[in-house]
Amino acid sequence: MADLIINTDLVGPGGPGGRVLQSIGSVAIDRGQPVVYDSATNKWSLASADTVDNAVVGGLCISPCAADGDTFSLWEIGPVILGATLVKGQIYVLSPTLSGKIFTAAELTTGDFVTILGVASSSTVLEFDPVVSGIDRA
Repeated sequence: MADLIINTDLVGPGGPGGRVLQSIGSVAIDRGQPVVYDSATNKWSLASADTVDNAVVGGLCISPCAADGDTFSLWEIGPVILGATLVKGQIYVLSPTLSGKIFTAAELTTGDFVTILGVASSSTVLEFDPVVSGIDRA
């Protein structure tokens, strides 16, 4: 499985219609990484498709969080320049291999929890609109 290689310097809003929130991280989070909200700490951490709870993506980091307690910009929905080479029309999902990583839906394997992050509208822009299924792949 190959996670996308993201050039974090290129990550940012990809057009109108997006929604940004200022949020607090619980770990270091880089641009382009999907995140999950932890209601026990009221902070965001890196999402992963390895468990149903870790796969509840609430947004994508578009400004870095250096450490626990730091603020960052969270992209909730809308077109985002992902800083990676995408294939137009390809569905991108949360990766289970490493927290905060993204790969194609075709690479999901048995036991991975399916969270669709969006569809590429060009070679650089992802139409980010997370769909958290809560279902693991058979």
